[in-house]
Amino acid sequence: MTSDALRVVAAHRPPFVFAINSTDGRINFSGMLVDLLQKILLDGNSTLQYNFYLSPTNAGGSSTGGAWNGVVGELAANRADVALFPLTRTAARLEVIDCTFSYLDQGLSLLVKNAVDGPGPLSVLAPFRMTLWVTLLCTVIGVALIFWGLDVYGRWIRTKQMEALRESGLISDTAVAKFNGEARSHVLTSFMAVAGAPERPERSSWGVQVLYVVYCFFCLIVLSAYTANLTSFLAVQRASSGVSGLQDLVRGNLQLGVNPSGSTAAYFSNSRDTLAMQLQPNIRYCDSATCVSWLRSGAIAGFVSDQPALAYLAQQQPCDLAVVGDPFGPGNLVLGLQKGSPLLDMFNKALQRFSEDGTLTALRRAWFDGLSQCDSTGLQLDNSQLDVGHMLGAFVFLLMGVVAAFVTGTVENLKWCLARAYKHQVRFKSPKAANLILDPY
Repeated sequence: MTSDALRVVAAHRPPFVFAINSTDGRINFSGMLVDLLQKILLDGNSTLQYNFYLSPTNAGGSSTGGAWNGVVGELAANRADVALFPLTRTAARLEVIDCTFSYLDQGLSLLVKNAVDGPGPLSVLAPFRMTLWVTLLCTVIGVALIFWGLDVYGRWIRTKQMEALRESGLISDTAVAKFNGEARSHVLTSFMAVAGAPERPERSSWGVQVLYVVYCFFCLIVLSAYTANLTSFLAVQRASSGVSGLQDLVRGNLQLGVNPSGSTAAYFSNSRDTLAMQLQPNIRYCDSATCVSWLRSGAIAGFVSDQPALAYLAQQQPCDLAVVGDPFGPGNLVLGLQKGSPLLDMFNKALQRFSEDGTLTALRRAWFDGLSQCDSTGLQLDNSQLDVGHMLGAFVFLLMGVVAAFVTGTVENLKWCLARAYKHQVRFKSPKAANLILDPY
């Protein structure tokens, strides 16, 4: 380390480091690691200045014949004091450089191209699972039968009362025949309610009216849930890449892109992971920009790199990429220092404090989530189909309505029977009093 200023080597790897050429020919450096370096020096009350320069090789670095390239090579050759790059801590690198505590632990992941499917002809059925559709169909039929059952129940009670009055001689056979001949349209009433028709049922039975109101409210709940979920399904694009992990690449004998001269390439070259070993003949080496271009063109089926870097790429326009599968491989991202650097203790203490006080979390949020160019719902099918369990409350409400309807119908029928019996008993004593007794029908 020189006494004048820190020599900081960096390589373009968004969002960790952005190395952008300016109009005046200079390179402007920014990114999460640039901010992190500034915070580390500020935390350590350091007055050190620093100068950035671009790494000759845009890579973490690997050893070839004992010579290192990439940012690790710059540190090993004492041309740099600090390396800003998403370096993975490996045993080989620890032999030639010092690594700080990890600022991010996520491992490697697989980036694939999404095949975006638009709404299909059966999208109208998508909001509900088939079990819920079948349950709703059974509910429609069941409620129609309950409407009919309420009428049969009421007519049975009233018919017995009319027969008792006829046998006692209080009413004539003509009145009984007229009562039995009254028209009914309860199946039509049932399906009017099912269809959401605004008309009330023809009969004014209290039990029927209670059930009708409860059932209309139930239909409103179901319709609202269906409409909301259908809108979501039609608005959200469904992403289906066809590749969900390394095993799919092995199964399909597909090509895989990997950055050369880094820990990712070393992982696939030296790994004992059976999937990685099977993929070795199908690996194509490319820098990140080339790998992404090949991925979009179909030249490769997947691109493996550090999970955070891939997550950033997936959130850039045209939002046609996705990170799939579980993380694997080495995943401790660190800052690189010269071997035996006096800066190591200051850097480690700062990183430990930043991990505890939320500084690292804030940096990750600012440079990953803050730079997303894709809608959070754009290519992720987060909305799920509704099942019976989701609508259980509505069915319980309907069941309570059925019970209330039968209780109301029973009370109404008893009132009707008592009123009719009393009316015919007083008819011969006082016709005027009989006329004052209200007849529900």
